[in-house]
Amino acid sequence: MAGNAAAPAPALRTDVVWTLAGNLVFAATQWAMLVVLARLGSPADVGRYTLGLAVTTPVFLLLSLQLRGAQATEPPDSPYRFGHYFTLRTLLAGLALALCAGWALLSAGPQAQAGLAAVTGWLALAKLFDGLSDVCYGHLQAGGRLTEVARSLMLRGTLSALGLAAAFALTRDVGWAAAAVAGGYLGGLLLYDLPRTRPGTGRWWRPEWSRLRALAALTWPLGVAVGLIALNASLPRYFLGREAGLEAVGLYSALSYVTVAGSMVVTALGQAATTPLARLAAQGDAPGFRALLGRLLLLGAALGAAGVLGALLLGRPLLELLYGPAYGRDVPLFALLMLGAAPGYVASFAGFGMTALREFRAQVPLFLGTTATLALACALLVPGGGLAGAAWATVIGGTAQLLGSLWIVRRALRRGPPAPAQAAPPSPTVEAARD
Repeated sequence: MAGNAAAPAPALRTDVVWTLAGNLVFAATQWAMLVVLARLGSPADVGRYTLGLAVTTPVFLLLSLQLRGAQATEPPDSPYRFGHYFTLRTLLAGLALALCAGWALLSAGPQAQAGLAAVTGWLALAKLFDGLSDVCYGHLQAGGRLTEVARSLMLRGTLSALGLAAAFALTRDVGWAAAAVAGGYLGGLLLYDLPRTRPGTGRWWRPEWSRLRALAALTWPLGVAVGLIALNASLPRYFLGREAGLEAVGLYSALSYVTVAGSMVVTALGQAATTPLARLAAQGDAPGFRALLGRLLLLGAALGAAGVLGALLLGRPLLELLYGPAYGRDVPLFALLMLGAAPGYVASFAGFGMTALREFRAQVPLFLGTTATLALACALLVPGGGLAGAAWATVIGGTAQLLGSLWIVRRALRRGPPAPAQAAPPSPTVEAARD
């Protein structure tokens, strides 16, 4: 067993390096968009753009069913093909687009905050293209082609950032900037993702409804979980938008986006480690699973501590360099936001462990509880505390997610590897009974 575990180490390191590079470049380009909006516009422009993301992201992630994670951890005898994943993701992305467009139309009017409906509509279209790229990533990841995923992220991020910068510089309109982001995502999908996914995948459109319903029944808990994670990131913005306005949302979003640098490291390592973790779980190698996941959890804690220390020591010059003097006065708020991100980093690694253990359904009550805790904290702290109250709410929410995630992983490891029936998709009989 020890020899087998050591063999894939060089490949894992290569995957980690490429995945980390791709995610860091993509995060940097998304960060650059906020910098452009902050430098050329105002905090209200940043708030308008990030509120549009706060509306669209939870909807699309909820309806994504986290199919990429399911693809990457499928057992060898899986009855599903790439066409099933692509068909289901396309249908659900279309539904998400319709829901966001409906919200944009209903919110348009004299009472609407200026330009928010147009921004939301364009960002919803960008999320649709992003979802189609993501299902391509699931196929590439399952085949060990994470290098190509990383290159795609670099391309899509660069195209969307350059497009936003050019559009906003010419028009000073956040709606046109969001339209340029959608164009960049479409360019990456057409120029890179689809051509590299097409060979060997067979039919892409498989409207086999019983199979699609079974796949959705298997993966819906992951969709609910990741949708709630996105909702948790958006909740403070909703409360701030209602209590303090777009400028407060813009300031909060700009400062909190610095935490995404750590999230990208966590995502890169977690995605690269998901398949090895799933293999260890399937083999019943609990000590090996604990050792690998333990190293990841320790790294998450170290990243969180480094972020808080960096915010305290370098916060003011960093924020002024990135966004300008208007953003450099809030170092205590910045440090609080980094403190709130720290338990989230560790909890994210535990989340990859849950997915590798095929603990799909357990994630629904976990994130429902986390969302309820965060919403209550925001409701109690934001009205009187403003930006600081929102930051403390993220600390409370992240801690709740971490404790629940660790408990689920510990329980699953004590129970042992899942039986084949648990790891396999539901049978048609079970599916019909559920319907």
